[in-house]
Amino acid sequence: MAAMMAAAPAPSVAARPGAPNIVYVFADQMRFCDMGCAGNEYIRTPHLDRLASQGAQLTNAFTGAPLCSPYRAQLLTGKYSHKNGVATNDVHMPEDQDSIARVLAREGYATGYIGKWHLDGGRREPEGTPRNNGYVPTGGARQGFGFWAAHECSHDYFHTHYFRDAPKPIPIGTYEPDVQTDIAIEYLRQNRDRPFALFMSWGPPHNPYQPPERYRTYDPARIPLRPNVPREFQDEARRNLAFYYGLITSLDDNIGRITKALDELGLAGNTILCFSSDHGDMHRSHGHILKQKPWEESAHIPFLVRYPGHIEAGRKSEVLFNSVDVMPTLLGLCGAKPPSGMQGTDLSRVLTGQETRGPESVYLALSLDGPLPRGAGGRWRAVRTRDWLYAQQRGRDWLLYNLKSDPYQMKNLAGERAAAPEKQRLNRMLQDWFTRTGDTPWS
Repeated sequence: MAAMMAAAPAPSVAARPGAPNIVYVFADQMRFCDMGCAGNEYIRTPHLDRLASQGAQLTNAFTGAPLCSPYRAQLLTGKYSHKNGVATNDVHMPEDQDSIARVLAREGYATGYIGKWHLDGGRREPEGTPRNNGYVPTGGARQGFGFWAAHECSHDYFHTHYFRDAPKPIPIGTYEPDVQTDIAIEYLRQNRDRPFALFMSWGPPHNPYQPPERYRTYDPARIPLRPNVPREFQDEARRNLAFYYGLITSLDDNIGRITKALDELGLAGNTILCFSSDHGDMHRSHGHILKQKPWEESAHIPFLVRYPGHIEAGRKSEVLFNSVDVMPTLLGLCGAKPPSGMQGTDLSRVLTGQETRGPESVYLALSLDGPLPRGAGGRWRAVRTRDWLYAQQRGRDWLLYNLKSDPYQMKNLAGERAAAPEKQRLNRMLQDWFTRTGDTPWS
């Protein structure tokens, strides 16, 4: 299938000499803690662990909006959801704004996108089929990406399809991430003589937790759980995690294929390779499932970045890093001119060791109507520092955790008198984020 891929159109201008390539790979619904390099001794992720040893692991990376479409819009625009027009799933991302693909195309880059898109909008039918059967029309809806092998939204990992530049589906008759990786490797081969930026979005380990048979090797009874999983949910959590881990290990093998291809093509030395996720998965921590919440399991995401000769190998950085920071940071690493209107922070000099100080906090937000399970209502705002999480729900105190003494967020201090000074400090910080970003969440 990859061998039939037509060459992507050449950019209209030449990139500056020595401009680095970008390969940005992100999973869907993968927690920060589910890699060996993140301290999980049970899961098998040798290729991700090797990538971490060759570059930097950002141990305080977060999604500014722990939901599929809002994260993707933040990734592509460097702007918060209330500014980029995508505050929930299944809405069309406005086309009248700069995306990272448009900026890099102006810099002479070839741009490509593979996998799940989830930014074209349209109400999905009950069976989960987006409008146009998943075809995203050419032009502005693709937000500046030239090469295209994608689907609006599907999590059927064995019987799905993707589209190129015509609304005729191209069936995938096997495990979807394997085929997407085939296409990515072919893209690298065809574009190795010019700067490129390739973004690839894998569907796993998002539910349904259905790995290929060869990855169904984890024993639920042996899987350690996070201490914040209530007893009544522990059997369920272990069953799901066994398959969830299998999905992650399958992605790890494909990361290995990508790094091998970069090596064999002579591209590794001048390529910024990133691995991350759009949000996490609660897996019954605090009794909850899936995402949409400010707790660690939902909002704290993996982030690995390798750029040989520029980012120190094996480094663990505690810099606070948000999804809106990805675009300005990548542009900074590329020496590309940033567009106006971005709200994220360029942390490229922190990653390369030229600066040591990063943001004091990150801003997390979600705006959904109606209640979610166990009171985790849809409209909340939060501020996360290295040591604290403070969240409001509809303008009222909701969560307050001291992460230094309570890393699993098991004691909510929001109503504790002794924690009032810290809560007031964090509330002022949150109000400052409202002002800085132009957010009016409770109006």
